[in-house]
Amino acid sequence: VTTVRTDIGVPNGPCFFADGTLLTTDSARGCITALTLDEDGNPQAEQTFAQFKPSQGYPDGMTVDAQDHVWIAFWDGWCVRRLSRTGQIMTEIALPVQRPTCPVFGGAALDQLFITSATTGLSAQQLRAQPFAGGLLRLTPGVCGRDSHTFRG
Repeated sequence: VTTVRTDIGVPNGPCFFADGTLLTTDSARGCITALTLDEDGNPQAEQTFAQFKPSQGYPDGMTVDAQDHVWIAFWDGWCVRRLSRTGQIMTEIALPVQRPTCPVFGGAALDQLFITSATTGLSAQQLRAQPFAGGLLRLTPGVCGRDSHTFRG
C-alpha cells in the first residue's frame, strides 16, 4: 500500500479515462484531480482537472462515456454535467433532485444514464417538493458508455 495523497475532505469518484488517467473528486473542496499512472498503476503526476464553486454544487460520483468524456453528479447542484478531456463543461442536464450522487451507463447498448440520488439532510418540505429524491433516475443522454474493464491485478 502506498499513500498517494492526504488531506482529502470528502473523496468521491473515481473513474478512469481510456488512457488510464485516474480522476478523483474531493467533494468538500469542489475539486476533481487527474492522476497519471505508469503501466504498473503507480502514481506519476497529479494536476487539477476541474474546480467548481459551491454555487455550482459539489462534484460527487463520476463515470466516463465512450467518447472519453466524464459525467459528474453535482450534490446540491440539481444536475449532472459532462466535461471534456480538458475539464470544460460540455453539457449540463438539470435534474428534479437536489442531491444526485452518482451516474453510471447501463442498458443493452449502454445508452442509458442511471443516476442515484440522496435524501440526506433534506427537510420534510424539501422532500415533498422533490418526490424523486432518494430514487434512481434514468436519462437518454445521446451518447453511450464504455464496456467494463477487468482488473489486471
